[in-house]
Amino acid sequence: MDIVNGIIANIHLGQINLKLIAIGNTLNTILGLTQFNTALGLVNLGLSAIGFAVVISKLNQIGSRIQNLQASISEIKNKIDRLIFAKTKSAIEVAEIALKMSSSSSRRRLVSEVIQPLLEAEHYYQAAWDSDWNEGNCILSREYILILSLVYVTETKCYLELEEHEMALKRLAEAEEILKPRIRKYVKLLFEDPSGYLHSACQGVRLSSILEILKYVTAESNVDKLFDEHIRTAIFNTCSIESWTDSIPLRPRNAILALVAPSLGRMDVMGSHAVEHWRSERSHPRFDVSS
Repeated sequence: MDIVNGIIANIHLGQINLKLIAIGNTLNTILGLTQFNTALGLVNLGLSAIGFAVVISKLNQIGSRIQNLQASISEIKNKIDRLIFAKTKSAIEVAEIALKMSSSSSRRRLVSEVIQPLLEAEHYYQAAWDSDWNEGNCILSREYILILSLVYVTETKCYLELEEHEMALKRLAEAEEILKPRIRKYVKLLFEDPSGYLHSACQGVRLSSILEILKYVTAESNVDKLFDEHIRTAIFNTCSIESWTDSIPLRPRNAILALVAPSLGRMDVMGSHAVEHWRSERSHPRFDVSS
């Protein structure tokens, strides 16, 4: 009987222990929730203590850091631009000197040395043009095209001097493949609305020149049709040079201003100061559309 009673007592004690364990787990859960609620309350208290002034102050600090980083990036980019331009100019000048030398061996040696920097310049300015175009700036598009053209011409002359005629022809073909679509895009951008070029602010621009360029851009040979579709309607709707420029989208506006008023500092917005600057220079036009 003692043994049986002891077994029963142990069973009861085991059941009591299981209940205690369950109660303990429940308490732990409740305590955990209490701690979580307490923490959440502290967070809410902290958020309520942080006013908008603190948030704005933090944002200003972040904005300042971003501006500093952008300025640093812009400075680095400008240094790279100046470096590449200097190397390109130097290579072209060396090529010019080499081609004037009387010694054929010296000529060939120097000419061989300038091909590499010319190739580097081609890759750099091609990427620079694409970047300027894709970002929608189109302020430096013409300059990059012109530099690329000069580089290709110089490289071709170098290969001719080395009597690498097939290579010269190959490089010319590659130059046409790279330059032609970019030139067409750029000229098409300038002629988003060609009627404004007939305004008195663009003295010296001939209608025949505009129609020739439109033929190039549109691949349409009928000049009467070109005039009716692209000029006739718009020309009578343009009362002033301001209304014309204001009607043009930002990208072609940037390209046009970069062409006719390159001394303007900022060309992303066509303001009254830009128009006045343009007006003041119209008696000495920088822009010859025929070229």
